[in-house]
Amino acid sequence: MDISIIFQALPLWGIFFLVVGLSSLAIEVGTQLGKRYRRRTGAEPLEEIGAMAAAMLGLLGFVVAVTFGTQQSRFDAYRKLELEEATTIHATWLRADMLPDPHRSRIKGLLEEYVRVRIEKVSAANVQEIIEKSEQLQDRIWSESVTATELAAERFPRELYMESLTRLVATHENRVAVGIYQRMPPAFSMTLILLTIMTMGVVGFKGGVSAVSRSGVRMILVIAFSMLVTLISDLNRPESGLLRTTHQPLIDVQERMEQFPQN
Repeated sequence: MDISIIFQALPLWGIFFLVVGLSSLAIEVGTQLGKRYRRRTGAEPLEEIGAMAAAMLGLLGFVVAVTFGTQQSRFDAYRKLELEEATTIHATWLRADMLPDPHRSRIKGLLEEYVRVRIEKVSAANVQEIIEKSEQLQDRIWSESVTATELAAERFPRELYMESLTRLVATHENRVAVGIYQRMPPAFSMTLILLTIMTMGVVGFKGGVSAVSRSGVRMILVIAFSMLVTLISDLNRPESGLLRTTHQPLIDVQERMEQFPQN
């Protein structure tokens, strides 16, 4: 089985403890190797090893900062698209009042059902099902709208209504692209974890060569980087992580629909 798939399926707490455990093990292994190297060579603490440890820490910090910034931007874009989707659905729902019955009632009912689907709690297990439901409803709304606009009065602003409906479909596709297809690849996340482990190993090796006694500072370093890696993984899951979007814009639209039911 692909290891990257297993990593993607791990819960956030699993990722945190995995990184903590492997980083702690890397420090311990690095320390023992450093002590063995010092006993075998009798070498004094080497400036080269210290420079290497500092370089690895700097590289890891840089990669974490860049990755965090990228995922934060993607998370913000996902939230903005959700707000845009909510306003587009509401605008389409309001403009549907100008359509003739019974198409008006059907379209508004489908839009209300569409909002309910979009508010459903999303997880890795049901995300594809929700996407399929949404697209099926879009097809039904589109088909009903084409028929309704053909029967509408001459003064009905067909272009305005269909533009709103088209934007609804486009916003959905953008949300799927940002939320699903533009995620950070699991292989990249694994590379970040491996870089963290390697850095902790070098830090441990430097301590072993320098005969520095163990202290709680190393554990603080491990926990700090593990928290950052976990947070990046959380930002990579906007629909199911701890930092998931609230769906509040869509909930507000649903409340307005219920407050002003179909005419």
